[in-house]
Amino acid sequence: MKQIQALPPNYDLIRLAVNPPQDAIFCHGDTIYNPSGQEIPEDILFHESIHEKQQGKNPEDWWQEWIINKDFRYEQELEAYTHQYSFIKKHYGARATKEALTDLAQNLNTFYGLHMNLQEIESKIRNGAKEL
Repeated sequence: MKQIQALPPNYDLIRLAVNPPQDAIFCHGDTIYNPSGQEIPEDILFHESIHEKQQGKNPEDWWQEWIINKDFRYEQELEAYTHQYSFIKKHYGARATKEALTDLAQNLNTFYGLHMNLQEIESKIRNGAKEL
């Protein structure tokens, strides 16, 4: 995937659905949009690669559905966070894995406005990773 330091082409529409933090990155097709220019850790690059696969050959349609359908957005992000957690388990130590699970669940809950129980989200991520 190529990376560019810019906002994605549909950023205004994304903001209608969620309020992304300043350091958010976005996958649109085969490109990672990294407006802050920050260094992107490997596990997050892996997360974004899942979005690239989800988008397939038509990222425009995927993004449209992601923006208007909260359930779709949750399913897509849960899948990407589950794969990210699995990546972390494989490449980092047990302590990092435990901390990462909490961070991932909080990110999923806060950024996407789910207002869910964090233990429930952690469980979904953890159990999903077991199935990979």
